[in-house]
Amino acid sequence: MQRCAKSAVRWLILAIMLGDFVLGCAQPTSTTLSSAKAITAFSFTSPSVTGTISETAKTIAVTVPADTSVTALVATFTTTGSSVKVGLTVQASGATSNNFTNPETYTVTAADGTSQAYIVTVTGPPKTIGFSQKSVGSSWRITQTASIKAAIANQGIPPSTLETAPSRLR
Repeated sequence: MQRCAKSAVRWLILAIMLGDFVLGCAQPTSTTLSSAKAITAFSFTSPSVTGTISETAKTIAVTVPADTSVTALVATFTTTGSSVKVGLTVQASGATSNNFTNPETYTVTAADGTSQAYIVTVTGPPKTIGFSQKSVGSSWRITQTASIKAAIANQGIPPSTLETAPSRLR
């Protein structure tokens, strides 16, 4: 009887080991990692401005008030990705400052390891130049001096498109 009991225990141990082996070799269930990698909101707290995101162009445009220093702005953003970097620096929303003198590339990495770049451009408001003008028919003529012409040309308007008004209109 004792011999039968030992044999039964051996068979039981062998069955347990075989079951562990079979279950241990089963294919693991596959988990699909997310490929989401978008920036869905972008703003600055100081100054309080919100960026305009073009998902098609993968760009973010932010206009800040005149005389805003753009050398150390802290962005607050929302992302569907698992991490965001500018260069090699991991970005923490509402905490990491960046120099926006030139456009910055924000790279969003998804959980599956794929990434998407967004170009963030920060600009001031359009510059305005005060000058006097008078209407002559349907055309406008500048009635100020050549210095105004130069100032306007510095704004990207070709000088050849400007005219000086005849002295009778000054």
